[in-house]
Amino acid sequence: MSEAPDPTSLAEITLLRARRDASTPFVLTIEEEEPYTVCARSYGEIATRAQVLANALADAGVAPGEFVGCYLRNSPSWVVTSLGVWWCGAVVAAVGTLLPGVEAARLFAMADVKTVVTVSDAPELSGDLQVLRLDDEGLLEGKPDPGDSGWETADLRLPKEDELAVAIFTSGTTGRPKGITHTHGDVAAHARRVAAAYARTSAYRPDPAPPHLAPGAAFSPFGHMNGYSRLGFRMWIGRPTVVVPK
Repeated sequence: MSEAPDPTSLAEITLLRARRDASTPFVLTIEEEEPYTVCARSYGEIATRAQVLANALADAGVAPGEFVGCYLRNSPSWVVTSLGVWWCGAVVAAVGTLLPGVEAARLFAMADVKTVVTVSDAPELSGDLQVLRLDDEGLLEGKPDPGDSGWETADLRLPKEDELAVAIFTSGTTGRPKGITHTHGDVAAHARRVAAAYARTSAYRPDPAPPHLAPGAAFSPFGHMNGYSRLGFRMWIGRPTVVVPK
């Protein structure tokens, strides 16, 4: 029997891991005060929250290929939001809440964003934007916690390898902000390359890593590609990721 091909997107990896064992830890946070409690969200929990958001985006009229503004901080919310955007066929336009609302709205205008997903206490955005709000856990405002089931029967659209996944805004050396886009295949290929450098094999690992192995950490403010790179590598090798609030 031939081996299954490697996955080509983080959206696909999420479903593969949830189907294998939905209780597998996916996104971790650590309380900032003693006793420094570790809180784990499973693939099933994150997938269910993302599925709820994907439905909300579709109900809001978001079309495949459309850029959706994601005005978030480094919390589980950006993982949930990214998956929700991808599963409805749209593209993440990533801007962190460290940027003032006026500046964020200007960047979203560059990408022709009409709908924005943001956290409840984020700075106000100027302009005529449709806004969906959630908390740092990725739970939609006014909606109960959906638990860890529901994603299994949902009609989730898996993106193609050459479709756009995310736009990151950077000034580079010009001093003028511009959107740099990455395809789903780009993000998956980066995870594979990092695995080739740090692991025994570059191939996707379908089994979760043993629990005694340390998770990775994503500590950059949301809006940097570093977060997607760090998350993607750990998803590729079956380890969870700690997101550090910022």
